[in-house]
Amino acid sequence: MLTAVSAHAFTVTDTAIGNGEITIKTPQAASPADMPTFEVADQRYGRFIPAQAEWKDGAVKLTYESHATLKEQRKNVAWRCSDGTKSYEGDIPFRAVPPGKFPAVGRLKVACVGDSITFGYGIQKTQDKYPEQLQKILGDKFEVGRFGNSAKTAARVKDGVWFGLQREHRQALDFRADLYVSNLGINDTNRGTWDTEKVFADYAELIHAWRGPQGATIMLWTRLAPDFRSVNRAPGFPGNVNPAFDFPLNEMDTATRRPEMEAVCARLAKELHCHAIDMYSPLVNHPENTVGDGLHPNPASAKIIAEQTAKAIRNLWPDK
Repeated sequence: MLTAVSAHAFTVTDTAIGNGEITIKTPQAASPADMPTFEVADQRYGRFIPAQAEWKDGAVKLTYESHATLKEQRKNVAWRCSDGTKSYEGDIPFRAVPPGKFPAVGRLKVACVGDSITFGYGIQKTQDKYPEQLQKILGDKFEVGRFGNSAKTAARVKDGVWFGLQREHRQALDFRADLYVSNLGINDTNRGTWDTEKVFADYAELIHAWRGPQGATIMLWTRLAPDFRSVNRAPGFPGNVNPAFDFPLNEMDTATRRPEMEAVCARLAKELHCHAIDMYSPLVNHPENTVGDGLHPNPASAKIIAEQTAKAIRNLWPDK
């Protein structure tokens, strides 16, 4: 008669990984009361998460959700149980995995959060907006969500346009992404009384919320998209390389605060260990690529944004 297994004595005779399941053979048996806790992970990306375990006929069957091929799973899936038994050697480089899921052998989730540029203001076709173009570039191993709201800010201001108060922020948190990419900051340059420390603290609050208990990776635009709006052919802000590109809109006093906002973003990236991305340089020579207002990207510039973002993501996950 087989002896019931305890959490301190688990013997393995063989392991087989199938599509979304792992079969662990053992000479022992268990009752629900003394079943050890099993977890699964991906040796490249994932932290361990609980697995569904069924004990039957001299084996434990673990099940998990997967979007990967069987070959990928057999190469990268790892498991362990509560007595310390391991199926791998060395440490796993932990990254974010939403609770109850196992996307590390399937799709990594990317949340694009921000203002009208992330929303895709002025772009008529959804597939032409930058998050949707990013999804196309990254392919089916990633799941990209778009959570943009026009005219919203990184800091709390009197008229209540702080991104943290918006429905899209709550939706982005519920998405529980592995990576959050934020373009916030442009609208802060012309909103209310400027206080660098307040802007820093309010943006930091958003970052901490996105990072969440899963420890998501954060990527911030530390150089913001260029503003080509001008009055009487004057630059809209210091560094506008094409002051002759004339638009009938006011420059909204972004001249002094844009560099300050970029400094805040750079400081946040450094102090809160976020990844920085420059979205000024790849767009600054394309003033023609707006929807006609001198600020919001058209599909061509949205594609450039998507390409720059995809490149940065590939640097984080080169094997994905």
